[in-house]
Amino acid sequence: TGEICCKLGDYFTKEESLEQAIFWYKAALECIPSKNNLSYNNREYYTWIPAINLSLSYYKLKDYDKAYYYNELAASYGFGDNEKITHNREFYKKMYSENGLTLPEINL
Repeated sequence: TGEICCKLGDYFTKEESLEQAIFWYKAALECIPSKNNLSYNNREYYTWIPAINLSLSYYKLKDYDKAYYYNELAASYGFGDNEKITHNREFYKKMYSENGLTLPEINL
């Protein structure tokens, strides 16, 4: 499930194994919640949660374009007013501006 993949991503993030964390967060984005599953599926673990964690992971790896992309992907799931997403968006805009860079064009 997306939740299990995110939990594995969280584990590897804590261990500073960011490439492994990225693998699991991407796997969560690719998971499809089962319609036949009688248990509760938290859709956030299939959408914005792995995306926002990918943003953080890529930021730590200094891949700022991918970090920005995944933050915007998180916003595209309808959680654009989420405090974390809004904070990151402002942070990336400021960081790019202060370094004389243009924000990457995002096509979602």
